[in-house]
Amino acid sequence: MKTFSRFCAIVALVFGFTAVATAQTELFDASKASITSTWFNPGWAAGDAGDPEAGNATWADGKLTINILKSMNQQWQAQVFFGTGVAFEADKYYEVTFKATTNKNVGGITLKIDDMLYLDQSVEVKADGGLEFKSGALKGVAVENAVLIFDLGWAGEGTELVCSEFSVQEVAEPEPEPVVEGTEIFDAAKASILKTYVNPGWGGVNSDALTAEWADSKLTVKLNANFNGQWQAQVFLSTGVDFSAEKQYNVSFTLLANKDCGGVTLKLVDADACMFAENADLKANEEYKFEKNSVQGVDATNGELIFDFGWGAEGTEIVISNISIEVIGDEPIVEPIEEAITVTFTVPEDWENVNLWAWNDEGNIFEEGWPGHALEIVDGKVSYTFDATVESVQVIFNNGTVQTVDGAAITESTCYEVGEVQDNGQYALVVVDCEEETAVTTIKAMGKGEVKKMIIDGQLHIVMPDGRHFNLLGAEIQ
Repeated sequence: MKTFSRFCAIVALVFGFTAVATAQTELFDASKASITSTWFNPGWAAGDAGDPEAGNATWADGKLTINILKSMNQQWQAQVFFGTGVAFEADKYYEVTFKATTNKNVGGITLKIDDMLYLDQSVEVKADGGLEFKSGALKGVAVENAVLIFDLGWAGEGTELVCSEFSVQEVAEPEPEPVVEGTEIFDAAKASILKTYVNPGWGGVNSDALTAEWADSKLTVKLNANFNGQWQAQVFLSTGVDFSAEKQYNVSFTLLANKDCGGVTLKLVDADACMFAENADLKANEEYKFEKNSVQGVDATNGELIFDFGWGAEGTEIVISNISIEVIGDEPIVEPIEEAITVTFTVPEDWENVNLWAWNDEGNIFEEGWPGHALEIVDGKVSYTFDATVESVQVIFNNGTVQTVDGAAITESTCYEVGEVQDNGQYALVVVDCEEETAVTTIKAMGKGEVKKMIIDGQLHIVMPDGRHFNLLGAEIQ
């Protein structure tokens, strides 16, 4: 006998509800409770038969006492099945409480009700403090005798755990917790199937007994054999999402099965850290919407969504879609949109052609030498869009003979037309509103004492304040 699971510490297992409830009716009767069975197998050395001399358990005087006589080293190696004598109903809610003490610190104690993950929590009991366990409100399932399973699979030799003051109460249905909207962080393109674990009937790993495919943002799982226990048919979907213990998350998805499939386990994130582990019953051809809001995160890289269909029948096909993972409290990450700079120039009527000369702090924009890049005149205008990597630019428009003055550096799309001819023979460059085509700014020739650019005999001259002329290569022109 071996109940296979992956370690997970959970606060309460209630679909979308907060684990807060008001006690109403006490159902636990100590005279009806009993130990239904035990199973000990330290180090998995004894096989399915277990080792009855590795531990024992007694129920007397309202106390459940569990003794570990040989050291254990893994979950599920020391199981005690405690029948509470309480019948649960599917349409009601219950809360389980008890106190526990131990003579030695023991961590990783698993508490579970039956085999369908109705309750599955991990707790730690310290020798100097004990434990007061309170499950919170649990949605009921139909069971005649709710069996509370204690597993001390990590306990050392000589450990004694005593549990007392058991209480099982019917409680009111909790109020739904408010949904806090978050920022979507799941990207289907980054998700993939990490692995599967398939072991029908615990008869041995058989990968052919299950097929899984991730395509078109949907996970499709097909069962090719009959399964009869939790964790026998697991699919691990890598979400591509990194989780943080300092944040909360909303998680949702839908499941659709072609056959009834009870006891489906839904879990996030991996073996060492868990955000939730819950159970769902799927009805044939009825979409099931899973939603878990404001889940406290854990530190996990590339977290896994784990789906287990260990109670499914051969021929069952399940489609999981509409996966959403939102982080709460973070502002959306908006990538800056690089808008390319476009310059538009209204061509003077007597110009038959137009060239664009452009530069910035990194040098000339075009590979062509002066007079620059030739532009096509369309409806009396020319236009040029720079590469998006050009964040700032200055321009001169010319026709090879005459030119505008140097345009001021711009960082956004700008429209121009010519103004009056300046004393140096260059046209003033007028910045106009691109929609209304009304003048906004007029750029005139540079004043005395400033560096100028001039075209003389078709050649660009850089004119220094002292009157000397240079070409673009820095050579002085005599």
